[in-house]
Amino acid sequence: MKSAQLLGYYHMMDHGGLIWAPARILCGILSFFYRLVSGIRVLFYHVNILPVRRLSCPVISIGNITSGGTGKTPAVIFLARALSEAGKNVSVLTRGYKGGDEARLLEQKLPMVEVLVGKNRFRSGRRASGEVCIMDDGFQHISLHRDLNILLIDATNPFDNRKLLPRGFLREPLTSIKRADLLLLTKVNLADQQRLQEIKREIQELNIPVVETIHKPAEVILAGEKKESFSPNILYGKQVTAFSSIGSPDSFSRTLKGLGARVEQHFVYPDHYRYKRKDVEYIKRKAGRTLMVTTEKDGMRLPADFSGYYMLRVELTIISNRESWEHAIQKVISR
Repeated sequence: MKSAQLLGYYHMMDHGGLIWAPARILCGILSFFYRLVSGIRVLFYHVNILPVRRLSCPVISIGNITSGGTGKTPAVIFLARALSEAGKNVSVLTRGYKGGDEARLLEQKLPMVEVLVGKNRFRSGRRASGEVCIMDDGFQHISLHRDLNILLIDATNPFDNRKLLPRGFLREPLTSIKRADLLLLTKVNLADQQRLQEIKREIQELNIPVVETIHKPAEVILAGEKKESFSPNILYGKQVTAFSSIGSPDSFSRTLKGLGARVEQHFVYPDHYRYKRKDVEYIKRKAGRTLMVTTEKDGMRLPADFSGYYMLRVELTIISNRESWEHAIQKVISR
């Protein structure tokens, strides 16, 4: 399979070689100071040197301990819909900038939910009208009290090389997982089964409820004025040119192959990349007669007049231990 993958430098450094040795050393030093500053920050909140502020409504945080790729947006959508179906008015507090891909996607998928954008989630929360607030990407935002702390772990690549940024993908040391009240293990259907069992054994030792989920393909949408919708089965046996700018591109490829698509090439851009005209022209030229397929989130970052490609929409689906999920949510909304 051809690829135009733009790999992170930390991955290339792990391949060895003298040219990367200085960079590994530098990133190791930076990771040490990152760990030091992160630890001091958490300690200051723990001993109340820095204040943890509360909102008047319950707050449910959804976040991760790695840098991107765990599937927070489908989880936020799933949770917001569940709360709405339970009769609650919901507000989502997201850090992204207004007009950003995640905020726009949330607004599009959750018309009954208030989406508030701002770096300071406490300030956004004070403007919220909902009975329950969902804090998107909130695991590290410990300045705001949360009534339920949900941590997502990507089963296909849970902790990368177990090193902190910039040497690895970790945003915090693994010991921080103990702050979570509930663990969502995502994409379990795409993970190596032997590795999956090892991960489950490791996190079960923390005595935190673990809920297993998958990102189930829901529909394929043809970009254009009508935005026609098709069953994901339409991709079966088709030659596909994939392109994406998400945190876990390999999962996207595996999902397409799981649908029976023949992925001839996959053009991978940096996470949250905003496509330029030259990018889409290049992809279209290289695709030839194959079907161009991307993610729904990528569709929010493509030029408005670019059409003829398909967007795959996925939905988070719980496949194991739903009772722990329902118990945790019910405990919050019954307050």
